[in-house]
Amino acid sequence: MADAVFPLIDTHANVVQFRRQGRWEEWGITNPHELLRTLSRAVDRPRFDDETQQLLIRTAARGARGGRLRVFSLAKFPSPASLASVGS
Repeated sequence: MADAVFPLIDTHANVVQFRRQGRWEEWGITNPHELLRTLSRAVDRPRFDDETQQLLIRTAARGARGGRLRVFSLAKFPSPASLASVGS
């Protein structure tokens, strides 16, 4: 199931953050500038699909009544707690 999210993008660190189910999540992305351009043309709220770890964004498209679906693959960052336990 895809949850509606409001992504915050750090283009210098290639990171996307959003709140989902009451918690902040941080994900890596290889193309943050393309994501920003796509979000500026979004016609619906972006959605995050937990199963595929993808951010789904629908944009307007000529000749396509439902628009065009753009998909961005995200990489999960380990939580700070799990990083602290690696050195133990």
